[in-house]
Amino acid sequence: MDTQHTFDIFIVASPGLEDILLNEVIEKGFANPLVSPGGITIQGGWSDVWRANLELRGATRVLARIGSFMAFHLAQLDKRARKFPWAQILRPDVPVRVQVTTKASRIYHAGAATQRIETALRESLGATISPEAALVLKVRIDDNVVTISLDTSGESLHKRGHKEA
Repeated sequence: MDTQHTFDIFIVASPGLEDILLNEVIEKGFANPLVSPGGITIQGGWSDVWRANLELRGATRVLARIGSFMAFHLAQLDKRARKFPWAQILRPDVPVRVQVTTKASRIYHAGAATQRIETALRESLGATISPEAALVLKVRIDDNVVTISLDTSGESLHKRGHKEA
């Protein structure tokens, strides 16, 4: 895994609390935060992901955006998911769970999209797919843009109690 690479990090906020989380993100020194519905986007690397999970009390979870591509139908999703560089982020020996949501896209069946992505992971990476896996791959298909994120938080952060640095 490349620890020097920068990518989008989406810090999820509780509904309506994006501005409060923005202030906390700025206060903690994260660079160039952008507010969007549901949270804050920053640019950073894996050290920023780890720090966000540890330090941000207003975040409910932290998603590492590992890639995106356009897909207008399931065959295109299948083809592009098979070409996605999974091995740069995931290991074949670590089970993964795939969660897909769709909105305003020609691909509207989340279950069918999940099957295509799971098949691509199994066949191109050799990954084990498990509904109980701790590692969660969140895939959002919004306006025909497929965004692939890694849920780096596990259990929702507000359920974890006090975090000491």
